[in-house]
Amino acid sequence: MRFQACFIFFLLEISLCLFPYSIFAADDSDSCLSVSTTKDILLCALKRHPLTQVSLSQAAVAEANERIVSQRPNPELDVQSAFGSNRGQPASQIQVIPYFSLELGGKRDARLKKASAETDVKRASYGKTLDEVRIRVLENLFSLKFRIKEEKLFSEAFSIIKRIEKQYRVKPRLSPDQEASLYAFELSEAQYTVLLNRNDQDKKILLNELRIATGLDDSTILRAINSDSTASFRWPTISELDRISKHEKSADARLVDTELKLSLSELELARSYRWPTLRFGPQYQWNVDGENKYESYGLAFAVPIPIFHTGRAEVVASETGYSLFLLQKSIVLNRISEELKLELEGYQKSKQLFEEIQKKNEKIRSKHKRLEQLFLRGLVTATLVFEVHRQRIDFERSKFETEMSGVVSLARYLALQGAKVEDWL
Repeated sequence: MRFQACFIFFLLEISLCLFPYSIFAADDSDSCLSVSTTKDILLCALKRHPLTQVSLSQAAVAEANERIVSQRPNPELDVQSAFGSNRGQPASQIQVIPYFSLELGGKRDARLKKASAETDVKRASYGKTLDEVRIRVLENLFSLKFRIKEEKLFSEAFSIIKRIEKQYRVKPRLSPDQEASLYAFELSEAQYTVLLNRNDQDKKILLNELRIATGLDDSTILRAINSDSTASFRWPTISELDRISKHEKSADARLVDTELKLSLSELELARSYRWPTLRFGPQYQWNVDGENKYESYGLAFAVPIPIFHTGRAEVVASETGYSLFLLQKSIVLNRISEELKLELEGYQKSKQLFEEIQKKNEKIRSKHKRLEQLFLRGLVTATLVFEVHRQRIDFERSKFETEMSGVVSLARYLALQGAKVEDWL
């Protein structure tokens, strides 16, 4: 894993040197320059995330390699000389042949197809990387949004506990039951202190990941999240999802298609190399034999002789690889079909459950405030108030997990359909 990480950052540094304008500097869209919502953060991350930058630079390298492959081989200059004597007279011979290469069997076209297929694979990989980054950043955004809300709930519960403790401590004497309650509240105070510290650490980790993904500072990220903290996710209906095009355009499907295309181009290249590469050129020869000097001209050529092998092994290996990718394509398309059903089912269940939770949410909040008022008037016990606060925190966590599960299922479903979840944010 360490080697892979170092290799990725090495590619990123190379890409920054070779393509500085096409990656970071060229396209800072408004989503990065003016961030006001969580959607803006997601769009910015899709452009600036290190994984997308590495994938984009790999595609740029593949495109540059196409130009290299399109170059024709330079001619070779063959110069031979020999010196000696003939019947006591000096003799010499100098031969000059400029060789040109003639690739038979369509080798150059096969190499160009292979290079083009490699570029298509990198572009498809870039699309798959975008889908992975999209889900990862979404999870971080929703988690950070919940951590901010959770911090308020913890602080609220902590404040209530402190007030209860204060009421108990001003009493001249406590009953055994009240002493036990006070001890329980002291333990709860310590527990919430730990929870607040852990919450703060979780927020720092999430902010760090989002900062790396976007290049934005913490204040900008928090301001964007807080600006729509009360806005809930828009859950698309099933009829809206049915209008989305099917999975032929998904990143997974495009990637397996391009890999199959690459495998076919490798097979064609292996077949082309069974044909020889002819080297030919004009021949000039200067001869000296004593006092006799003369020139000669001709045509020279060289061709490999298939004595030890005919290149059949390479063809068989490429044919096997092509058959493997045909099988892999079938497996991937079947997997996509099954995952579409699972993700849609998961989304529907989360959507239904979240809507039920939302209906109860307002009632729970109003009852919670009412209970606090009753406690301040001395009509309910402190233990009951504390327990209600704990249950409310559990309720909000369940609500968050349900919403997160639905959003991730939707994002994966849309990715399998070739669509984007940010269009629904």
